[in-house]
Amino acid sequence: MKKPILNVIIGVILALVLLITVVVALNMKPNASNTEPQGGNSSEFLTEDTEFIETETASETEIVLETETASETEIILETETESESEIEEKPQEAVKPKPVDVPYYIRINRLENCVTVYKKDADGNYSIPIKAMICSVGLTDETPLGVFKIYARYKWRPLYGGTYGQYAVRFKGSYLFHSVPYTKQSKDSLKDGQFNMLGEPASQGCVRLMTIDAKWIYDNCVNGTKVEVYESQDPGPLGRPAAYKISENSPYKGWDPTDPDPANPWKKGAVSLTGVRDIMVDQGKTADLKSGVSAKDVDGLPLEVKIEGNVDWNTPGKYVVTYSATGVLGMIATTNATVTVNEVLPPTPPVEQEKPVEPETPVEPVEPEEPVEPETPVEPETPVEPETPVEPGESEIPETPDSSETTEETEI
Repeated sequence: MKKPILNVIIGVILALVLLITVVVALNMKPNASNTEPQGGNSSEFLTEDTEFIETETASETEIVLETETASETEIILETETESESEIEEKPQEAVKPKPVDVPYYIRINRLENCVTVYKKDADGNYSIPIKAMICSVGLTDETPLGVFKIYARYKWRPLYGGTYGQYAVRFKGSYLFHSVPYTKQSKDSLKDGQFNMLGEPASQGCVRLMTIDAKWIYDNCVNGTKVEVYESQDPGPLGRPAAYKISENSPYKGWDPTDPDPANPWKKGAVSLTGVRDIMVDQGKTADLKSGVSAKDVDGLPLEVKIEGNVDWNTPGKYVVTYSATGVLGMIATTNATVTVNEVLPPTPPVEQEKPVEPETPVEPVEPEEPVEPETPVEPETPVEPETPVEPGESEIPETPDSSETTEETEI
């Protein structure tokens, strides 16, 4: 089927070429009244016409070849299409474009100057907060409320007042996410005073971010990502990150401290954490774990110190706590300390004793008697000569006995 059609087409084309050649040849015949054209001889004329014919013929040949090739291609395509149609009983349905996966949903709290990014849960709802960013929205409520979609992005974008923003992402008209402004399209020309205003309204309606946050949205939030602008006194489920201030005396203030560019001079420094020490305390008492502890960022500005780990002040033992401080560049300094809770024994209750036996009334010690001087031995009395018996009738008067003699008689 294919070969006869090609033969027919070739024959038609050859016939057209022959017809054109004849027509041209007839027009070339010199008339009797005018055998030489003005301004030249016949040989020159013929030569020019001959070249013209050859050129025209070549052009037509090219056209024929192109047409023939195209025809063959069309025929082949038609044949293949017809063959496929014959094989398939049902006509093919139009292929629908695959929907783009939109992994994130962005909410901007205009009242709190805070951005929260959500990802999908198992049911496909954007209910899991994963990232919070401090921002500056428009002055006098110029950032519009509502729900919009991201649809364009730029690494650098001219901004209001002859400034430039890095990682600009458009979500409505002239409203974009972008970095804090630069005076020129150069990373070392940051307007540090505007950077220090993050956390309060400062723009003409765009949403200003730290460079690291603007780049995150630029890299991760595809076109079609929804952006909701609302107002609430609650900054969001992750809170609002702390504002960072660049010191006027910082040697690096021309750079955004958060810019992940390897050339950022802020990366040369390190976060310092000082004053961490082991603590010992008695059971039942407490101690201020942050007392004397401080942290500083790359340029010497103070940072918040966080403590992880629990201490049960009522249970004796040793507890390890971790101190950490995170710099604006994401650098973290950590140090561990041990808190020892010493056991305090309760006072020993008095031991119950048997009821003491009341002591007998102490006998007053008897003073030792003065040693009795030995009695002077009584010299034996000189034997008394027997008295001359009294004659009866004489009254004898008894003598009074001595006291010693009386005593001796009593004891006897």
